[in-house]
Amino acid sequence: MEDIQINRQTYPGDTPLLLASSNGHYDMAKKLIEAGCDVNLANVKQQTPLHVGIRHPNITQLLIESGAHLDALDYCNETPLFETILENCLETFCMLLCYNADPNVYSENGITPFMKAIISENTDMQEFLLEYVTDFHARTAEGMTVLNLAITHECPLVEEIIRRGANVNYPVHPDLNTFSLCLRVPNLNKFRVIWKDFKYQKMTMSLIRFIVEILDDAYVYDYIQIIFESGNIDPLFEDFELLPYLEFVKSQPNPMVYFEMTLDIIYLYLCYGHILLNSEVSCVYDLYGHRTDVMRICLHMDIRYMYDVDTTKTLARVLYDTDLKISQFKKYFIPLVLEYDVDSAKRFEPYFRINRDWIKYPYRLDPEKQFLCGVPSLLELSRNKTRDYIIKKFRFYSSHTTIYGCKLYFLYLNCLNIPKICKDILSFQQPVYCS
Repeated sequence: MEDIQINRQTYPGDTPLLLASSNGHYDMAKKLIEAGCDVNLANVKQQTPLHVGIRHPNITQLLIESGAHLDALDYCNETPLFETILENCLETFCMLLCYNADPNVYSENGITPFMKAIISENTDMQEFLLEYVTDFHARTAEGMTVLNLAITHECPLVEEIIRRGANVNYPVHPDLNTFSLCLRVPNLNKFRVIWKDFKYQKMTMSLIRFIVEILDDAYVYDYIQIIFESGNIDPLFEDFELLPYLEFVKSQPNPMVYFEMTLDIIYLYLCYGHILLNSEVSCVYDLYGHRTDVMRICLHMDIRYMYDVDTTKTLARVLYDTDLKISQFKKYFIPLVLEYDVDSAKRFEPYFRINRDWIKYPYRLDPEKQFLCGVPSLLELSRNKTRDYIIKKFRFYSSHTTIYGCKLYFLYLNCLNIPKICKDILSFQQPVYCS
């Protein structure tokens, strides 16, 4: 080797020692080192023989004992320790740590070896490095913390990372925090750990909207249940939107699965000072009908009126809008629903019969749409007149924006000394026609 230029480099900057180390040629690497080859001469990527030789433990030890820099930085500011994690070389990984390689060095992207182990989802190396971590608040160039990475990758150490000081409430940006990351990468155990210490953060949408719109449908029930069981419900109800939740339940194959949860949510929604919207009451009626505790709660509360076309498709409009006479509802709303939405109109069949002439284009009315046309029974007429008379007599009307007449009407019915069947008819709990 005396006549060989042992440190000569190829066009990419590779030396004979670097090539021997990369390909696992121990004897050749040893001879090159004995001949005086530079163990720290890097190629154009700033990779030293130790960077490329980490897949071969015997060569790694040879290079270290020959003076290789343990924390040499390549073009990404990554040390050989990073390479052992990337290549899943546990033996050389442990060897470098034993020789005191720096376990907290930052790469160009702000990633530490512990972060690299989390991203690589190497749980063995994660557990090794956990004891070496000095800063659990470290952030990548994109702002992702150690905890954020642990949530979005396979990592069994989330609870331990929090116990050692990681901040559950650190936001990367308004819509990216530990909460939203738990939705994007669902995991019940991780969410349970995160939520118990989570505090309200202002986001572009309410937390419940994030849950029902981002989270996989299969996890929504369990996530909300975890929130209730934790006792930490303040963040959820700080800016709770009831309608997105109800629309989600409505879209499920079996909404009754959510019945008890919906009841609890409405209780809490009202306890936190929120006021029901007319569209929300209509949605509750569509989900569970009138003969439920959920609907009774809604009808005994103030309701904020906001125009929503969907409110014209349900009987709930008659229940909460005491300013609307039954005759108006039958003449203007039912024909409109009958013309455009037969399925919704079928829900009126047990309660109403309308004049065929009220329909805008009666000659277009298909035979299957004539089920609501007919002469009202005396029972229906009596119910309609009695309901309108009570409201007019005692002035159970509402303001332009807030509906409170319905709760007065239903409280009055409860106090009337009449048979229960009569109360049920006047409150539309009891149909007057057989379907």
